[in-house]
Amino acid sequence: MVSVVVEGDLVTVAFIREVKHPKVPSKTYTTTWFDQWRFVDGKADEHWDNDVIAN
Repeated sequence: MVSVVVEGDLVTVAFIREVKHPKVPSKTYTTTWFDQWRFVDGKADEHWDNDVIAN
């Protein structure tokens, strides 16, 4: 885990992720992945992550 950031009702968690290189499958690279939640009344109400951004 790289970081946890809380601001108001949002919580963001970032961590390191190693993935295969898209053009050279025998190689990998390291990037940062994140998950973000919005909490309402102490429960997770919404969730976002990198897949939302990439698509």
